[in-house]
Amino acid sequence: MLSEKEFRRRIFANLHFLRTCYGYTQQQIASLLGCERSTYTHLERGKTLLSVYHLYVLSEFYRLPPEAMWSDLQTMDISRLREKQGP
Repeated sequence: MLSEKEFRRRIFANLHFLRTCYGYTQQQIASLLGCERSTYTHLERGKTLLSVYHLYVLSEFYRLPPEAMWSDLQTMDISRLREKQGP
């Protein structure tokens, strides 16, 4: 079981990893979430907590199961995770 600190660290690291992996800017993701770019920057840096709703929106956007958001994505084949979700 992950500690709360590790759980948060993974989510914040994955926000940055996914965004850069798919070539999106912080502004684009902030617009998707309906927040300011500075707010999204704070999410990526772990200064602001991610809401459950935003977690849902991002997992749908990246076509990943929600639990992937706190997994160690940098060691996974993301394309395989996305295939499981369908188009």
